[in-house]
Amino acid sequence: MARRLAEKGYEEKVICDTLDGLEKQGLLSDKKFAQDLVSQLTAGRPSGLKKISFELKRRGISSKIREEVLSSITPEDEAACARQIGLARWERLERFEPEKRKKRVYDFLVRRGFDYQLVRDLIEKFETQC
Repeated sequence: MARRLAEKGYEEKVICDTLDGLEKQGLLSDKKFAQDLVSQLTAGRPSGLKKISFELKRRGISSKIREEVLSSITPEDEAACARQIGLARWERLERFEPEKRKKRVYDFLVRRGFDYQLVRDLIEKFETQC
């Protein structure tokens, strides 16, 4: 951010004061940003650990902070989330033939970043329940 402000022509003192103020307010915290992003990706548009990790890395979050933030998501939470959105998709696609339905739900969950084995297990459960 300091580099961008310098490119815009701001003086060094103004840049330092601005950055100090933002840090004191907690607006330049990578950890807080990572936690907010994880909240958004687990609640707003549910995603698996793989996608969340990718998004954090893509946005420049260090591996230490990524690991710390991702450790707050338990495998049970991820499985419950995958089950919920997978079942909703499964029910919505009931007019399709069984193989096409399985593939579509599988692809949907994998694109959302859920573990392959978890998705396969869920698909098997959906088949036996319905």
